[in-house]
Amino acid sequence: MSEVEVKINSERIDDIPLIVEWLKRIEIAKHIDQKMKKPHGNHQGMSYGQLSVLLLGL
Repeated sequence: MSEVEVKINSERIDDIPLIVEWLKRIEIAKHIDQKMKKPHGNHQGMSYGQLSVLLLGL
């Protein structure tokens, strides 16, 4: 049986608030919302732009 080398990469999580704040300052959520189609009438919660900022920050 052969041995497999496992490589673990880690990223610093203290940069996430910085990235999210930068995305807010350049108003990326507003620009994404302008380009995307409006969701159907039953949509509730975050806009597509806000959701994008959340996911990009992670």
